[in-house]
Amino acid sequence: MDFLESKKATIDLNSKTISLYDGLTVSALKTEFKQKIGLARTVARIVVPAQSECEIPVKIQHCSKDNILLQPVSHLPSSTQLLGARAIDQIQRGRGRFRLLNPTNKDIILRPGKAIARVEMLEADDIAQPDYETNTCQDAPCNSVNYTHTVHSPARDEFVKIAQDLGFDLLDSDLTSEEKLKFQEFIGKNRDVFAVVLSELGCTDIYQHKIDTGNDKPVRQRFYRTNPIQKAEIDRQVKEMLKYDIIEPSTSPWQSPVVLVKKKSGEYRFAVDYRKLNKITKPELFPIPRFDDMMDSIGQSSAVYFSVLDMFSGFWQIKLDPETREKSTFVISDGCYAFKKLPFGLSNSPMSFQLTMTRLLQGIAYKHVLCYIDDVLVYSRTLDEHFSHLQEVFDRLRKANLKLKPSKCQFAIKRVKYLGHVISKDGVEVDSDKIKIVSDFPKPKTVRDLRSFLGLCNYYRRFLKNYSNIRTPLNSLLKKYVQFQWMDKCESAFNKLKTALTTTPVLVYPNMDKPFILSTDASGQAISYILSQKDDQGREHPISYGGRALRIFEMKWGVSDREGLALVEGVRYYRHFLEHQKFTVVTDHAALKYLKDIKNPTGRLGRWSMLLQGFQYDVIHKAGRSHQNADVLSRIPYEQQPEDKDSDWDIGAIFGNETLELEPVVATLEYKEHIPDMETDIHTTVYSIKDQVNDSQQVINFLSNRLQEVKEQQSLCPDLAPIKQYLELEQLPQDKQQAIKTVAES
Repeated sequence: MDFLESKKATIDLNSKTISLYDGLTVSALKTEFKQKIGLARTVARIVVPAQSECEIPVKIQHCSKDNILLQPVSHLPSSTQLLGARAIDQIQRGRGRFRLLNPTNKDIILRPGKAIARVEMLEADDIAQPDYETNTCQDAPCNSVNYTHTVHSPARDEFVKIAQDLGFDLLDSDLTSEEKLKFQEFIGKNRDVFAVVLSELGCTDIYQHKIDTGNDKPVRQRFYRTNPIQKAEIDRQVKEMLKYDIIEPSTSPWQSPVVLVKKKSGEYRFAVDYRKLNKITKPELFPIPRFDDMMDSIGQSSAVYFSVLDMFSGFWQIKLDPETREKSTFVISDGCYAFKKLPFGLSNSPMSFQLTMTRLLQGIAYKHVLCYIDDVLVYSRTLDEHFSHLQEVFDRLRKANLKLKPSKCQFAIKRVKYLGHVISKDGVEVDSDKIKIVSDFPKPKTVRDLRSFLGLCNYYRRFLKNYSNIRTPLNSLLKKYVQFQWMDKCESAFNKLKTALTTTPVLVYPNMDKPFILSTDASGQAISYILSQKDDQGREHPISYGGRALRIFEMKWGVSDREGLALVEGVRYYRHFLEHQKFTVVTDHAALKYLKDIKNPTGRLGRWSMLLQGFQYDVIHKAGRSHQNADVLSRIPYEQQPEDKDSDWDIGAIFGNETLELEPVVATLEYKEHIPDMETDIHTTVYSIKDQVNDSQQVINFLSNRLQEVKEQQSLCPDLAPIKQYLELEQLPQDKQQAIKTVAES
């Protein structure tokens, strides 16, 4: 009691606070003890300079709260004469900060793992906010310290540790050990321009995305039905987006449904079906950087050092225009919400991002910085110049409140892939991956193999000088009654044609002012995709050849799924060229023409339709005989793909945010011994799906000896007959709506 009187204490039980010295300071009263969770320890060797104060990083284990109370341990060595501050801090990734004072005239060294503070967890109501209007500390007695040297940041070792924690080991750079440390220190000092969690996400005011639909009436759709697990996941993600101010409640008449797309990890990605909204949205026009200008800029700079920067959830760092953001509203079973930040799937999103980055880098673009959509390239002649150029970019990002994603950034490399080309101090060269398929085309062993290769050559023959003369030795092998014998002159002609197909004038640089053509095809063993453009005479030139082998489980897919896989793979592979303008997909599979019109995106094709909703494209059918360029490349042997069952991408795979993929649903089907009348209810009486799932392959256990009868009844069933005819004969109903339904259900 004497203590309380001497301190002029006032206890308020209603607010559970105690004030001292007539309200000079106010603290919260707690009826329970705080939970002590251990000690805070140094993470590296720390040097506390003489007569200075500094904040040092500490590691804290087993803490589930964001806010903690740090108190100096009573056993700080008296020999060091260090003083620690009692303070509140926030934990990020198991790290906090602790303030130390060294009042002596000598530097004090703390070894790694040194316990310097006790840690207690705090709740939000543990922290009392002072009333600055009534309580001030101006007249409070305070002992002053004369600081002759103040350090506001950790030592070099700690900056290096910060960079390493971000994942920057710089192992792929050509820097010396000392240069790597210097670069890591530089990155550590700029830690605030990087984001590793959503709470660190920035948002800029440089530009606001507008959704211009003219005078069209609002698009309104009902929410898609979901199971209880999916509904709970949607509710959880909506709550998270509300927490980080990405969305807000809405009563807009514009309403689009939500789709969950499953990732490889088993988690779900949240996506909104904006396809109907995109159809009535007016295209946004903004000049895209010319490829030749970008390459000329690099060539003239004589650059040696290159760094590639990528944004953290780039779209979410751009605001939606308040007047039109209501059009982004999505509907779920519990209500409607509108995005405040730019969501995935809206048309014109890449253009808005390009405009934002162009404004950000205005004045330094084409001097030592290039930006194409979300790919930023910084290039310099010397390492000191590179530090200066990067710092200039970092300062602009900091001012604009934009954040980078550490895992997608590369620093101080001397050879970098950028927009399908390899850039180094030696100049710009074609990425070998663009032509590898043709340059490594296997030597024909049969007449059929040779005809296939010559089919590819014939497609581009108008650009091949002396084509007829070059292929003469190969023509002789195509004659009847001639033994197929591969001679040196055949090998020479074969190599000349491969070289011609992978160099100018056949292969050309991309022209960003002209529309692109994506030719795709799929066989039973592989898929192919070729990016092309037409010249002023309307002749089609290849820009890049692509393709890969099908995985074993992909080979079991139907024709439409394999053809759809080729299309999605092609868009992913060439997305930097395709996301800024409308392009044409050329395929010999007519069903893909209806890909954009699938109503309920639940199957594989439906998910892919959602995946491509942010792109503007038309699908054109071309007969197989006129589609030889892609057809040939889908039938050559490729290196076998890893059998990881990851070919069904989620949203991030297209835009490069995260290469996460979907696991195909695999079920065990068991036919019953007794099969009743098939015309009554084929879906419920033919088979039952077991609860267990086989991850390796589909296992179908036929217990009925009447399988032929089942097939016959399927052909008679009005619901299954169109699907069966489509899968077996690739024939679709004449009615467009029925054709779309058949493709979706297949």
